[in-house]
Formats: sequence, C-alpha cells, structure tokens
Amino acid sequence: MVLEDFLPYWMTQNDFYIALSTMAVFIAVVILGSGLSEKNKFKSKMDYINKRRDELKNEIKERDSNNDDNKQQKFVTKTVKRLNLIPEKQFEYIQTMLMRAGLRSKFSIYAYAFAQFICPFVCIAICLFLIDYNKFRLDLDNLPQNVSFEVLAPFIAAIIGVYLPRIYVANIKEKRYKAIHRGLADSIDLMVIFTESGLTVSHAFERVAQKLSLVYPEIAEEFGLTAIELNFMPSHKDAYLNLADRVDMKEIRGLAQVLIQSEKYGTPVSQALNIIAKETRTEIKLRAEQKAAQLPAMMTVPMIIFILPCLFVIVVSPAILKLMITRDAS
Repeated sequence: MVLEDFLPYWMTQNDFYIALSTMAVFIAVVILGSGLSEKNKFKSKMDYINKRRDELKNEIKERDSNNDDNKQQKFVTKTVKRLNLIPEKQFEYIQTMLMRAGLRSKFSIYAYAFAQFICPFVCIAICLFLIDYNKFRLDLDNLPQNVSFEVLAPFIAAIIGVYLPRIYVANIKEKRYKAIHRGLADSIDLMVIFTESGLTVSHAFERVAQKLSLVYPEIAEEFGLTAIELNFMPSHKDAYLNLADRVDMKEIRGLAQVLIQSEKYGTPVSQALNIIAKETRTEIKLRAEQKAAQLPAMMTVPMIIFILPCLFVIVVSPAILKLMITRDAS
C-alpha cells in the first residue's frame, strides 16, 4: 500500500507533505511566537508572608522528590524553559489551576506546559494514521471541491489537542472537589469536638488532618497545610484566605469567612463551627432529597426498555402455552 492510495484524487503525495509541513510550521510559529513575544520583566520582591507560604506549600505538598534526577523530567523542564512555553502573565493562573486540582509539585507546571505544546502534534499524527480517507470523504456540492473532511480533520484534531490538558486538569479538579465535599461535614464535626474540648484552631485543623488522613485524604491534606500555615504565619486571616483560594468551593469560603469573623470579633469558634456543621448537614440532606426526587423520572426509560418486556413475557407466557396445549389436545 502506498500513501497515495489514502489521499484524495486531487492531492498528490508532494502536496500532502507540503500541507503537513506548512501546518506544523504554522503551529510551531504561533506557539513559539506567543512565548517569545512576552517581555521578560523582573518580578517584584515578595514580602515575608508570601515567601513563607510558598515554602510551606513546596515542603509539604511536593511529592516524589527522589525523581528530580529523572531524565524525562529534566528533558521536559529544559524544553519548557528554552521555548518559553509558560508566559509570565499566565504563570500564576496555571499555578492556581493546578493547585486547585491537587497538583502542587514544581514539575507539574512544566508538565502541563509541555503537554499543551505536544498534544496538538500527537492528535494530528493519530488523525493522519487512523482515518481512512476513501471511506470518510465528504462530497458536498455546496462547498468547493478542495474543502473536505480530509482537510478539516487535522485542524480539528489540533484544536482538540490544545484543549486536552485543560480538560484533564478540570476533570481531576472536579473529582477532588467532590471528595472534599463528601468529607466536609465530618471534618467540621470533628473540629467542633476538638475546639469545644479546649484545643486551638490550629491544633484542631492538625488533629482533623490526622484523623481523616485515611478516610478523606483530600480534605486532610488541605487542613494539614492550613494548620502549618496557622503556626508560622503572623496573621491567621492569610491562612484562612489561602485555604479558600486553594479550594474554590462555597462551603470552604464560608468556613474561612466564619473563622475570620470569629477571630476578629472574639466570638466562640466552636459555636460558629457548630452552625456551619448544621448548615452543611442540611445542604447534604437537601441534595440527597433532590436526587431521590429525580429518581422516578430517571428510571422510566430503563423500566420501559428492560423491565416491562420481561414482565409482559412472564404474564402472557402461561396463557399462550395453555392455549397451545388446548389446540394440540383438540
């Protein structure tokens, strides 16, 4: 088999190579141009609190530190730095997005940038090798003859490749937030118990992280980091705001605001946490009732397709068999 057998009748092998090369050069120029056009501005000096916060994040959340000598990671890091694939203006946005998905290691930012760079080329290659052009050629009378599925497919694959890393990170973030939401009510109940027993808020966060590390590791991870920040940061408000920034959920933001207000006005922390725990339990109950109310409508189609035919066979079969036996006997 020759490559020309898979090409349209109006395209030669040389035309195919020229089109493929032109498209690859265009994508490379766009990506490199967007990175090189960014001005290398010097970052302003960060104050002591922000530096300490970043150090704590790196010390507590960086995993697999023994893999720093990995050749693949070194290659990815060098490639991203040489091509300047992480614009300075988008660095904080990418870091926040990955942090909310639970990817806090230094290498995760470089891996994300490298994936955004390489995925379009991988999708184009897969598209070119898997599509049977003779089967999927679209003959549209209203369009010019040179516009067909064979020409549009690589561009569509490139667009999909650009968004694949972001979709992957969004999926991880959604799963993580669901896991945090499942363990939030239990964690707040434990915090109420610990604060009522006389522990400080930082010790309560630490004890909750220890107790829930096996059952709800995601929320235990966030509470453990918050406990360390409460011990080292001069202002507890910054630690609470960091928790709300790392976990962009309505419940966590409410918890942070209640703790800030409680510390500001001197109200009992256990009383405020008890109110949040009741509200969280009520919200979980309402969501469960909402899902239960949707169940009959969701079960209608499976019941019609799978249950009713079986029930019809069970009910009607005896009568049909009895009628057949009566006819044979007569």
